[in-house]
Amino acid sequence: MKLKRTAYNLEIISSALYEIIRAKGVSNALMEAIGEKPNPFKGQCYVVSALLYDIFDGEGLELYRKKDFENQYHWWIKTLDGHTIDITGEQYEIQNQIRPSSSYDGAEKAKPMWFPSYKKRMEKLKEELKEFISKNDIKPE
Repeated sequence: MKLKRTAYNLEIISSALYEIIRAKGVSNALMEAIGEKPNPFKGQCYVVSALLYDIFDGEGLELYRKKDFENQYHWWIKTLDGHTIDITGEQYEIQNQIRPSSSYDGAEKAKPMWFPSYKKRMEKLKEELKEFISKNDIKPE
């Protein structure tokens, strides 16, 4: 799946990826009893951002990463016209923390990683995205 980078395409694909990941957040009785919220976004930032980058062949997009409060890298996209696309940033609000993408201080441009485990996760998410687009009759430009 490759698409032309337009504002419309970026918006609908980002929104679709957000919805796919959000839908994986399932609460259960134990979580509710201890007051814990599901956090489906945690651990998904690289795969989601790298897939978005890949779908548009990186055209007009830059991958960024920055260490978070747990000393783990958080990944997101910055468009060349300065817009931040942080599809999984909500994970930080769920944890009552500030999104690393809220400031570029200490952030670094990064290149896609092509470890086989990430490639498999990206392929799986790409298939889920194709299914979501088809099911919801989304029409990219």
